[in-house]
Amino acid sequence: MTIKEIGSNFHTYTFPKETDFISCHKNAYYYGCGRCAINALIKYHLKIKLWKRLFVPEYYCYEVIDSIKSTGIEVVLYSDYPLANDNALIKTIKFQKGDVLLRMNYFGLRNFRDNSDIDATVIEDHSHDLFSDWAYKSNADWCVASLRKTIPIPDGGILWSTKNDISCIEEPISYSDHSKLSKDRCLAMNMKKMYLDSVGNVDKKGFLEIFRRTEEKLGSRKCPALSSVSKEMIKNIPISIIQKKYDNYIRLAKLISQEKCTILKGENHASPFSLVLLFNSMHDRNAIREALKKNKIYSTVLWEIRNEVANDDVIGFSKRMLSLPIDFRYSGSDISWMSQIVNNELLKI
Repeated sequence: MTIKEIGSNFHTYTFPKETDFISCHKNAYYYGCGRCAINALIKYHLKIKLWKRLFVPEYYCYEVIDSIKSTGIEVVLYSDYPLANDNALIKTIKFQKGDVLLRMNYFGLRNFRDNSDIDATVIEDHSHDLFSDWAYKSNADWCVASLRKTIPIPDGGILWSTKNDISCIEEPISYSDHSKLSKDRCLAMNMKKMYLDSVGNVDKKGFLEIFRRTEEKLGSRKCPALSSVSKEMIKNIPISIIQKKYDNYIRLAKLISQEKCTILKGENHASPFSLVLLFNSMHDRNAIREALKKNKIYSTVLWEIRNEVANDDVIGFSKRMLSLPIDFRYSGSDISWMSQIVNNELLKI
């Protein structure tokens, strides 16, 4: 008997035989994590004294911001978030020589952004939709993404450019400690698969602890290359995972009641990373999140804002949002079951 859980870390996954597989970007380097990719880029440009300040959205992962600060670059926050008019917002920034702008495709809900009129170097973060048209047609100077947010591998980040020759940056190399870390995460993925399939006597706390311990160490050392384990796994991931996620989003969006929450809508042709619900209050959001957890549905808050002087709209969005998983792991019946749980709990708030 299988165990029904939705969300949290990927487990190892055996895909049906297919002929079309995912294809990542050309002119790219592959790192151990997304933080490694952006930090390697920053360190190189600090070394040659071209970059001085990096403008980062206030609505962003603050663990990544802390990692970026460790490179020594000056970080300036600007008030972009999923509901903002980012193009209008960026036009108000008075860039100086040596400035760099980081843009984010939140939850895969934004379409192509033209950077040609921006008077600064532009980096785009495509972690939430690695395979979007925007990601492939980007005219940013550089693009970065975390691979393991989208595909079931133990480690991985990518740096690429459609404008610049990436060979100017030192190619990432393998380190034995990172290889060990990746193998440990792969073990945890295998253990989770066995747990879900009720194979053997797998302790859930055991693989959760491995995930926690290795997550803390990812990106904490040098900027290692993508592990050989992940390189091999990527070769067998079918392109159909993209359509599967989109189909799950459409199904769940139709089934969720919006009397006490709203669904964050994307721009035309967007391919959502998850289904984001916005509640009237943090209290309602937290109540639903706890109820889902009791039913083994693991939603996430992306992200908690640690900047105390951030724009009120940015903080308010963070306090009211909840991200529901919709990736390829879940069947139509899984999505229907999740919607029933959500709707039942919405009646109680």
